[in-house]
Amino acid sequence: IKANTEGYPSYSTSPYSDINADHFAYPAVCYLTDVGILNGDGNAIFRPDDPILVSEAVKMVMAAIGYSEACEASGGFPTGYISWATRSDVLNGLSLDTNGTLTALQAARLVRNGLEANLMQAISYNNNGAVEVMTSNTTLLEQTYKVRKETAELIATYFATLSGAEVDLENEIILDNVTYQIQNNSLFDPEDYLGCKVDFYYMTNVSGYTRSVVIFVESQSSPNYQTIIDAKDLVGVTSSAVNYINENGREESIAVDDMTMISYNGKPLYDIPQEGLTIQVGEVKVISQESMGRADAVIINEMFDAQFERYNSNTEQVIFQNNATSNLPSLYFTDNYHTMITLNGETIEPEDLQKGDVITYSVSNDGYYIRGYVSRDQVEGT
Repeated sequence: IKANTEGYPSYSTSPYSDINADHFAYPAVCYLTDVGILNGDGNAIFRPDDPILVSEAVKMVMAAIGYSEACEASGGFPTGYISWATRSDVLNGLSLDTNGTLTALQAARLVRNGLEANLMQAISYNNNGAVEVMTSNTTLLEQTYKVRKETAELIATYFATLSGAEVDLENEIILDNVTYQIQNNSLFDPEDYLGCKVDFYYMTNVSGYTRSVVIFVESQSSPNYQTIIDAKDLVGVTSSAVNYINENGREESIAVDDMTMISYNGKPLYDIPQEGLTIQVGEVKVISQESMGRADAVIINEMFDAQFERYNSNTEQVIFQNNATSNLPSLYFTDNYHTMITLNGETIEPEDLQKGDVITYSVSNDGYYIRGYVSRDQVEGT
């Protein structure tokens, strides 16, 4: 609710006998008491060190989204608040003992549900005294943070598409034929949701962005099935199955059909020979799509590799051994290029590369998007 506690407490005495200005939360407690979200136990006692009860937390959330009058008219605390929390979906996804204490995870879900619940617009009473509430189409999330929630299918990213549609920038995705941007520090990997129907949260008119910005995505149903297999555990990859040794040392098989995408070190594999592939280094990812379509890579060309010689900090270019630099696509780290390479799954900076490192990388069609990984401590001649 973006409460502003500046100026609180606005009086010299505490509203509760067991909390005072020495307590870290005192200004917030005073503010929330003034606006009717808190009132202690009704006897001027706050019990700041007690575990929070589910009923108490529900009361605070319902008061914060404007339902206090309706809840009080429907039985008050706790029954009226629990009743309206259930009717307004504030308890969605939660299995709670309303007489028990609240965990931190349950609190987070409860607050999230409160943010997404429709705000109360008006309240009326029937002839029998029953309370009727008219809700608005606005949520606290939208009213306070300008964040909206919708549902759509994620059909394309910069790297892959299920529809043939392509996006122009690495930070763009297509949801139900509408193109959105995603934040550079995004909390989700769009590749994980390709082909899924998702709930997504977005903001409009964000400074520096030309499109609406998606800030979070969550699969509405089960996400695509993903299996990541280290090359050392692979038994074989054929056009009909991927066989591997699982963590328990037993062989497993994943059936491959038109709804399955297989990638090797980030590069999608198609037209696997009937006799299969032999892969000895890196990793294979198998994604079983839940969408009526096949994922097609849209930017990755063939992969290249060479041994690292040095990094030219003036030109921000990687120089390869054996004069390979002139024969391979340039590996730059300037602002004009979108380059990321990893070592053991972690991003590595060019200054941290060591002579002899093997860099395997791929380049987009336009030459400006580069993705790769580093293999270190290679045995010469293999």
